[in-house]
Amino acid sequence: EFMGDRPSFLKKQSLQEFRGLAKLQGEKVEKVPNRHVAGELLEYRQIQFNGLKLYGHMESSQEFSPIVVTVTTPNWKIPHGLDVGTPAGRVETLLGPPMVKTETLLEYQGTSDIVKFHVSRGVIRRIELIYYHD
Repeated sequence: EFMGDRPSFLKKQSLQEFRGLAKLQGEKVEKVPNRHVAGELLEYRQIQFNGLKLYGHMESSQEFSPIVVTVTTPNWKIPHGLDVGTPAGRVETLLGPPMVKTETLLEYQGTSDIVKFHVSRGVIRRIELIYYHD
């Protein structure tokens, strides 16, 4: 349920809309063979901003679908106030016990998506949202 409630900055569709989120710090393009269709190449992009890195699939329609979203600063807001800089205890209070828990990681797995809260000194330092893509 938490992963279905995407952060507002992910509620875009086109590459241009994503590029307009903030000052772009970098963009990389990667083309890889489609394992389902011989001779077809798939395009993936990494788009980087201050405190936010998006890695996703480019559709031929110029729509960008994020697959891995990494947040490292509190200015990128996560649902339920689980932002970078928030006390880690708040994660379990809101989401319940994680599937994976170590001193530095709280990981929750949904049907097809994963969220990882990386923790240091009792505070969320980095968040990774991983969305299913085939």
